[in-house]
Amino acid sequence: DFESAFQFGLLLDFSIFLRQRIFRFLETEISASLFYSSSLDQYEPDPDRLAQNLDAGIYWQEHDSRHYMRQGSHNQAFDFRHPVYRQHFDGFEPNCCVLDLLFQYGPESFKIIDELTPKTNRSQ
Repeated sequence: DFESAFQFGLLLDFSIFLRQRIFRFLETEISASLFYSSSLDQYEPDPDRLAQNLDAGIYWQEHDSRHYMRQGSHNQAFDFRHPVYRQHFDGFEPNCCVLDLLFQYGPESFKIIDELTPKTNRSQ
């Protein structure tokens, strides 16, 4: 997959392709439609004004996007508990991308991902 990157004219197109492949490896489907705020008529690069234009009460910004994007004053923290798993060095480094998990566990990655999903009552 990484060797095919040269076939894409834009990094965004390769990123979308790679994300789809990763979710396929993880046997996970993306249930929500994906669209980019920059394609909206109401688009505004300022996150607070964009939220106001969209009449959004809250919004989330990408983890560590502060390195390349202005953080809005109404940015909400995403409630997420990072699972701790074995990595190939001492200690645990959180907030790695899902590729780290795939490289660490391969086809057994689903066991870690299953810890993230709420348990449902399967007897109903």
